Amino acid sequence: MRGSAHLRIAAVLALILPAWALAVMAPSIMLFGARLDEARAFAVDNAASRGWRILSVSSRSAVFEQILAGHDEGGSLIAERVLRIYADFAEDADGARVSLRAEEVEWPGGEDEWRTDVTGRYSDNLLRALASLRDKWDSRGPRPGPPGGPPPRNGRFAPQSSPGGWPAGGVGPGGLGGGGRRSHQCRWMFSDNL
Repeated sequence: MRGSAHLRIAAVLALILPAWALAVMAPSIMLFGARLDEARAFAVDNAASRGWRILSVSSRSAVFEQILAGHDEGGSLIAERVLRIYADFAEDADGARVSLRAEEVEWPGGEDEWRTDVTGRYSDNLLRALASLRDKWDSRGPRPGPPGGPPPRNGRFAPQSSPGGWPAGGVGPGGLGGGGRRSHQCRWMFSDNL
């Protein structure tokens, strides 16, 4: 009886939890000394400067998008597949944590829209982007703390960014293109060396 009760509870949780909660844990990084609004503005500004379209920004999240594949129709690029990045921001005593999730969206905004969580597949790229964001944050120099408070921390929390970027022959895992579709180079959101 006990085993079947646990099985029923697991089944109910699987139905009510959002799909992304069951997916790979989102890569994250701490921006030491950052307030929530500073971390959000810093991440959004960096993504925009790298060519990412900003879809939405709220107090604790932002959504970025870049076209992976599309076609030209009357002088306008019609997106067939996009990479969507969901950035979540949480504040704690040491600073602000930035977490990223990735989704590929086929035929965005249309009746045939199809979404696939690709956080796990893009985890190396997400970690490099976060490390680059952290490096840029740290390069701003130490910020004065509150009077009488502890000095700001400036230690490492995530791996260093590495040179390189997307694998040769494509944009992200497995490459893109083919089938007469136009492929677009996807510049990763925070890294200058990708």
